[in-house]
Amino acid sequence: MSLALSESDKERLRYHLGFFNVDPASAIALGFPAGIETQFLLERASNKINSASAVARVQKILAIMDAIESQMVDALSRLTAIQVDEVKIRGSRDERVEQDELEDEYIRWGHRLADQLGVMINAATRRYRKGSMNVRVVNGC
Repeated sequence: MSLALSESDKERLRYHLGFFNVDPASAIALGFPAGIETQFLLERASNKINSASAVARVQKILAIMDAIESQMVDALSRLTAIQVDEVKIRGSRDERVEQDELEDEYIRWGHRLADQLGVMINAATRRYRKGSMNVRVVNGC
């Protein structure tokens, strides 16, 4: 017997894995980029979970990702200073900040969530994209 996530959990699942929360036909009509094909796999997986404990694990990871995102919002007010005593204003992006650490943690949990459902994250979304999407083409001559 397979179980389905609630509609609310499905929305959070799409959001956290970088997929659209619009009808797939609308996304194609509006010209959204790649990732649509893998979203069908996500939709199917979210309706075919093996057990109540697996649903609970997915919901737990969703809650963790919600909490990390909330911490990222809270950390926005702390982006300007890197030192409190004798206030030191950030002059470069060379040093890692709280936001960087939270973003890394968020991405790590996103991969765990995708692994639980046997699906891919939407690597085309800015959240999971690292660097350029360009690929070097080598001529076989």
